[in-house]
Amino acid sequence: MKNNHIFNIALLSTTLLSAEALVADATQGTPSKIQKKKRDLQKPDLEEKTDSCAMELYTDCATVELKTQVPISPTQKTTHITQSFPQHMWDDSFHMLLNKNLMGSLHMLDFNIHHNHDKKDVFINTDNNFDVVQKVDADITYTTEGLSWQPFYTADLSTDCKSLNLNCWFTVHNETSTSFDNVHLKLFDRDSGFKLVEDVPPAFEKRSKNLFPIPRHVTLPSKQKKRIMWLQASNIPLKKEYVLSLGGVFLTDMTNSDTVPRVDTQLSWINTFKNLPLAPVTLYQESETDHKSPLMKTIFKKTELNMPVSFRMPAHLQNGDEQPIQVSYEQTEFQKFTVKLTETVNRLTLKNTKADPVTVKVCVDFPLKSGMIVRDSIPHQTDGHKKRYWIFNIQPGEKIDLKYRARVTSN
Repeated sequence: MKNNHIFNIALLSTTLLSAEALVADATQGTPSKIQKKKRDLQKPDLEEKTDSCAMELYTDCATVELKTQVPISPTQKTTHITQSFPQHMWDDSFHMLLNKNLMGSLHMLDFNIHHNHDKKDVFINTDNNFDVVQKVDADITYTTEGLSWQPFYTADLSTDCKSLNLNCWFTVHNETSTSFDNVHLKLFDRDSGFKLVEDVPPAFEKRSKNLFPIPRHVTLPSKQKKRIMWLQASNIPLKKEYVLSLGGVFLTDMTNSDTVPRVDTQLSWINTFKNLPLAPVTLYQESETDHKSPLMKTIFKKTELNMPVSFRMPAHLQNGDEQPIQVSYEQTEFQKFTVKLTETVNRLTLKNTKADPVTVKVCVDFPLKSGMIVRDSIPHQTDGHKKRYWIFNIQPGEKIDLKYRARVTSN
């Protein structure tokens, strides 16, 4: 019985001590946890982070922005960056920032670039008071040559020429010995602007018109070409248009000539997708048996959003498609004032001979953008390339009578 009292007292004491320990844990944490927390704070963050890469690829070079981790040792002041850099890298473009939010001080003193066969290695020298190795976040930027890109289109024309399936591709050629993984890529169809400030062309400021971002990450293997799908559109409705050009011979003396300008048939649509780059297009036509026959190669001009895109209809597809436009042309006056200055007065008549309305675009194509319309009976329009033109929507049986004076200058 006595022993039972002793046992109960001992059990009560143990229970009271355990309760006190639980209260201490709840209010201020156990000494072991506090010590563990302090030790954890003193440990460097060695968690692996995935490198990220962003590239802006111009027509003359590429700018690469790399986010990576660099292990900095407390004993060795020289650190080799594990990322290999292209042999084509401009050494004086290399720029690096180290994250300073660390357990200790860190200062980058200098760096060296070593040639390593077809690549380059970068070694950085730091001054720090680390106790152990720390992986430091680094932002690296550099510019390199050895990368280029070209756009191209493939298109399928329907059997009735009323719709089009369009694909736009970018071919990126990585000629360097460095592979770029998971790249956020932007393509520019302009030079980089790495010139003297006064030499930078004003067009470079219009970045949005010359920018073609890739909406997903891509990998650019070393010494390889990568073809990237950028646009895929089906059943684009086409509109048949008629275009008449008054350039070339019609800007010379034709007062005694009976030559009549030719009306070309074009197929056009409105670009509702995104800015389209200047690029060649290979055009096919679908048959009733789902067989694709090659038609021709032509060029799609750079086209902004919500602007028209057009191409000449292949001549053999126009067989049996009698043009509805009756054309009459006369050059009523030709004056050569000086060796470099000429003016010509012209009259053009267009008549719709069919039962449906037609659209006709009349262009005056001056050589080297060196001409102008002095006056005209119907006001003309001018596009961003200083091309002068008229667009006529002609009703059945309607006749358009256009008179204009053109001035041509030469250097």
